[in-house]
Amino acid sequence: MIDEEHDQGSNAQGDPDLVQAEESQLAEVMAELISEGKTDPKAIAERLVQVTRFSVEAHSSFRGPLPPPEDLAKYEHTLPGAAERIFGMAESQASHRQSLEKSVVEEGQSRSNKGLWLGFIISLVVLAIGATFVLTGHDWAGVSLLSATLVRLAAVFVIGQRGQSRERVRKEQAIQSRQTSN
Repeated sequence: MIDEEHDQGSNAQGDPDLVQAEESQLAEVMAELISEGKTDPKAIAERLVQVTRFSVEAHSSFRGPLPPPEDLAKYEHTLPGAAERIFGMAESQASHRQSLEKSVVEEGQSRSNKGLWLGFIISLVVLAIGATFVLTGHDWAGVSLLSATLVRLAAVFVIGQRGQSRERVRKEQAIQSRQTSN
């Protein structure tokens, strides 16, 4: 993503508001210089040039993969083929970012699946051991082991559901805040 800032000169002659603002500012500067007793034409001229130069500078910025169309046209005029290269870079960057996001999601899903299978296998082993205890006459040990295992499984399920719900709410809030800021 490109994040550029650049200064551009603006043409005050084309915009009546800028011309009026510039004239007003020049009159204020003239009055200020005269009230201070400065009558040297060279000093007055230099000060007016500074004010004029300051008043016609404009600041523009953009954020995103592509510059504004006007700037893109200027790049193309300066270097033929530049616009195509800029579009190519933006497309390449988007493709790269999407492939990274895809690999992160796939890795997270793989880890999650491995954890689920491992938890399932451990639970089956512990349940089998608890059942074996009950069948061999160790009722209290077997029932305790079976009960504790079932309670833990239920707790993991409930905690997992709460975590997913919180994550969903966080994502919805982030989306809403992005939409309201645009």
